[in-house]
Amino acid sequence: MSIKNLKMFNKIKDKMAVPIVFGTVISITTCGSIFYYTYENKEQIDIKIDNNKIFTDEDGKLKYYFDVGEHIIKISRNDAYYHKSENIEGYTIKDVEINGWRDNNKITYVNTVPVIATITDDKNLKFNDFGEVIKDKTFVLKK
Repeated sequence: MSIKNLKMFNKIKDKMAVPIVFGTVISITTCGSIFYYTYENKEQIDIKIDNNKIFTDEDGKLKYYFDVGEHIIKISRNDAYYHKSENIEGYTIKDVEINGWRDNNKITYVNTVPVIATITDDKNLKFNDFGEVIKDKTFVLKK
């Protein structure tokens, strides 16, 4: 590379440094904001697990039978804008915790009818997703 070309490259590099740094800062800030404001965590509130209510379905998935009031799920969200809470079939809202604008608001749901939930954490026996309402009146949990 000739000296003339090297000088031209340095001029271009110097002119581009500010926009590159500015673009990087904007990108990191935008990505961080998107991650923060789309955060949603669902977790089951700890319960005493009854081994007689655990079973495996026909697909080999581990499931748990929850009687009324036994399956409690807390959803945490960082809401920057309006967010409408959902009605979940078989559940009702037990508690709402609003910690201010953008600061990890929480809604706690509890089941109002018997449900069957699929395991989400094998090691800790957690059922962090909402369960399916038992519509078949002949459902019997085998012991």
